[in-house]
Amino acid sequence: MSSQPVARLLLALAIVAGCQSGEAERSWPGRWTVVLSPEAPRAMGWTADDLARYLGAMGLAAERVESTGEVRCRRDRGAVVLSGDGLPGSLLDTTAPTEQTFRIDEVRCGSGSLVVLTGGGLLGRQYAAYEWLHALGVRFFHPEEDFVPAAPSWPADMCR
Repeated sequence: MSSQPVARLLLALAIVAGCQSGEAERSWPGRWTVVLSPEAPRAMGWTADDLARYLGAMGLAAERVESTGEVRCRRDRGAVVLSGDGLPGSLLDTTAPTEQTFRIDEVRCGSGSLVVLTGGGLLGRQYAAYEWLHALGVRFFHPEEDFVPAAPSWPADMCR
């Protein structure tokens, strides 16, 4: 079984669990930080730039920050951590069997959110980032054509 269907199933189960636990009434933090290591490969820098740009296009303030320090969940703030290259990995099990395996973990603190994107390799880490954007409602139709919703839609809109 390929890792993408398994990852999508796990993401769907996480969304269902969030919906069932009453987390559907979700307000998104208005300010986000996209964190990656200064040691990250250039491709991860492009990925971090894309994350900040798409969050901004959805009406959220977003900035890219390079750091090797610990990132914590902060009330009324959002943070996306592109793990690896000296930054901590998954908040849960970090075992990744292949280069393309990825994981998306989220911790909420009040109206704040900490999202940690982890992968088995560079490609897996990029898959995690773009799958998270997809979960927020961004659609990639062609390298020159995409759709960005006016506001993120995960998980509240998916719980209806």
